[in-house]
Amino acid sequence: MISAGRAIAPREADASVLRIKLVGRIEANTVTGQSVLPIGSKTRALLAVLALADRKPVLRSHLAELLWSKRPEEMARASLRQEIHRLQEALRPVGASVVDVQRSSLTLKPVLSSVDVERLKAGGLAAAGQYTETAEKLLPELDGIDPALDEWLVAQRHQLNKFIIAQYEAALLEARDFESIERASIDLIGVDALNELAWSARIEAALRQGNAAHARSLAIQFKRFLSENSADVKIEQKTQNLLERVLLHEGGSSLSSAHGGVVPVRQYRAGAGFLPIFPGLIRRTGR
Repeated sequence: MISAGRAIAPREADASVLRIKLVGRIEANTVTGQSVLPIGSKTRALLAVLALADRKPVLRSHLAELLWSKRPEEMARASLRQEIHRLQEALRPVGASVVDVQRSSLTLKPVLSSVDVERLKAGGLAAAGQYTETAEKLLPELDGIDPALDEWLVAQRHQLNKFIIAQYEAALLEARDFESIERASIDLIGVDALNELAWSARIEAALRQGNAAHARSLAIQFKRFLSENSADVKIEQKTQNLLERVLLHEGGSSLSSAHGGVVPVRQYRAGAGFLPIFPGLIRRTGR
């Protein structure tokens, strides 16, 4: 797995007065480390929704729907008003108003607060490696609070996972030698086991090295994984052609890539070999 290093800026460089952690155990701390995390689960959920809103205003109506989807609208709005008050009380030790409360919306102020997910996304591949190594889930404590919130959590986790995969794919696309391609492909498969780009790159790299047996072994592995997930997986036609051609080869050295030497994955072109310019992610249901 990729070494993460210092993926996220150190706290001494962080001028915010409220620091929010959403990956793994949820936390909310002042500059001095004092916890200001609300006690109630719905108050925590309110803070989390604001923290993941990209600093944009969140409508009160949307918040009420997320946290009280089974209640009548008026009751939900009344409950929201109570939770807003509880959140403001919990954050009082921060010493500044970090939530902009308006008649129709709420906003987490960007200058006064920092969110670990935002810093993770700013950290690129190194931060993605750190995230995958911890194997922590986004906001696990908020599961089961409300059906609407559960759906929102699924969407947020999916979005974060897409970002993580994109960082590994970018690294693979920049790989310029067999060793780098193999390492980047394995890292990518580690976070997305059925990633079409990674498997195609590994198979193509094996062919370039004249190792048809290894290419066939990889194709068999990939086909097996695909068959185990046949209900919700679809791959590009050109990748299917690559697999079929490799699997039809029974031995010897006649099977090889159409490319003569090492070419960065980014420079592969449709029709110039087995791998299309960018095969794209495997399309799965809900992905």
